[in-house]
Amino acid sequence: MKGKWLVNLVREMLKGRLAPADAWHYLRVRFAPKPTQLRISGVLFQNADHILWSIIGEVYINREYTPAGYEIGAGDVVVDIGAHKGVFTAYAATRTRAPVIAFEPDPANHAELEALVASHHWEHVIAKPLALAGHATSSLTLY
Repeated sequence: MKGKWLVNLVREMLKGRLAPADAWHYLRVRFAPKPTQLRISGVLFQNADHILWSIIGEVYINREYTPAGYEIGAGDVVVDIGAHKGVFTAYAATRTRAPVIAFEPDPANHAELEALVASHHWEHVIAKPLALAGHATSSLTLY
């Protein structure tokens, strides 16, 4: 549904899961030229392009990765397969103290993931530059 992010933005703010200041900031910049960095729920994302903005909306606003019944608890171990630049990894890292293991095979994305983890001092996050595949092999082509 086009525009569901706006309804979800208000819902997340009213439920207290998104600070009003973060909601207002997201709403304000949603219609403006996008800045290259965004702070939401205490996490600072650098080098934010249109793809990262979209993923931030999916994870933090629409809760597509954590629908009702799948919320992350303080002791939950989280595995993020295909972590990209770390949006869901960051979301998980701020909700659990248990290990968060992130796999991202693309070297450029993995470098940004590592930078995000280091800049927030998440000692419980382990970022691996690996892909997970359905069959045993030493290497595959990444597209």
